[in-house]
Amino acid sequence: MRNIGKYADTENYISGLYEGVKRGERAEKALALLDKYGEDTGREMLNKEVREGEKAYEYLSLALSCLDGRERDVVDALFGERTKYAVEDLCLTLGVERATIYRIRMKALKKLSALVTGC
Repeated sequence: MRNIGKYADTENYISGLYEGVKRGERAEKALALLDKYGEDTGREMLNKEVREGEKAYEYLSLALSCLDGRERDVVDALFGERTKYAVEDLCLTLGVERATIYRIRMKALKKLSALVTGC
């Protein structure tokens, strides 16, 4: 369930960082294949994707460092992994109810929003 209220911009920002990291990782793998087969096609674009992925990883690490362990686990599962059963898996892992997962998520988004927007 997506939050379309107060923290929607923060959710989009964090989701974008996770996606940037994933794109960078995919670009690194593609570069490794180009190296393996001696191809030069698309190398510049892939290098740019890798750099952007590294930058996204740096920003994401900084943002997540302001969260405690449970908040980080929740944000990582809900925005990073985005599996169909993320909430249920978190409930089992953390030994809490769904409502608690969403409270932790909102608390984390509040912290991240303050960091991202400076408010």
